[in-house]
Amino acid sequence: MPNRIEQYLSGQMAAALDLDRQTEVRISGGESLQSPYPVSALAAAAIAAAGSAVSGLVAEDGRRPAVSVSREAAEIWFRSPLQPQGWEVPPPWDPISGDYGAADGWIRLHCNTPAHR
Repeated sequence: MPNRIEQYLSGQMAAALDLDRQTEVRISGGESLQSPYPVSALAAAAIAAAGSAVSGLVAEDGRRPAVSVSREAAEIWFRSPLQPQGWEVPPPWDPISGDYGAADGWIRLHCNTPAHR
């Protein structure tokens, strides 16, 4: 059964995706991701929202298949890094970003986006 946070997040995702809430969703398993934020709940709710969307697409005679989400499986997907194919992820910091000495202390340049250059 979805917990309170998963229910809230699922509702927000369903509203953002313009999904009706007619699909039965079951979430099972325990939470294991260590975080001060409800990452396990976010993972489960995101998979549940995707499953609800698919359920609506494959519904027959108005009957939607139920969606079952394993927290453990959802957490594996959130824990696994995705690797680009045919290109490399750019470095997180621009080469000129960093801490520089100034006359009155230090300045930190963060040039991570083109607008900051």
